[in-house]
Amino acid sequence: MYALGEKYIAQGLKTLAKSRFTKVVQHLSNAELASITEYVYKSTHEQDRGLRDIMLRVMTTKVASLMQDDDFCRLAIDIPRFGFEFLAQTVKRIQQKNLYYYRINDCSHCPPKESNPSLYCRHNRAAEQFCAL
Repeated sequence: MYALGEKYIAQGLKTLAKSRFTKVVQHLSNAELASITEYVYKSTHEQDRGLRDIMLRVMTTKVASLMQDDDFCRLAIDIPRFGFEFLAQTVKRIQQKNLYYYRINDCSHCPPKESNPSLYCRHNRAAEQFCAL
């Protein structure tokens, strides 16, 4: 359905296809995700982010289990563009989680951010995130 929307420039059809696709991919196994991702990356144009972004969002929520899946590892090697985009999306997701964590759990040991906004939180050097006081 998405491919038909692309071929005939029917944005409404593409939107409907993306909506249904999003609901379906949430419940797929890792092997099914790898298979569908391969199809999506081989059948859509590089600038058409519709289905690709949906797959990346779903897959970055399952990083731990996917990294142990042979089908996924093969996919990341066989389609380098996917491998790079998956890595970039995963890093972005981790950074967003870390920043959110520091906003919720302010570091009581660091000086207020207003006094020196360039200070790193010295109590979590591994993440090197700004203390969000």
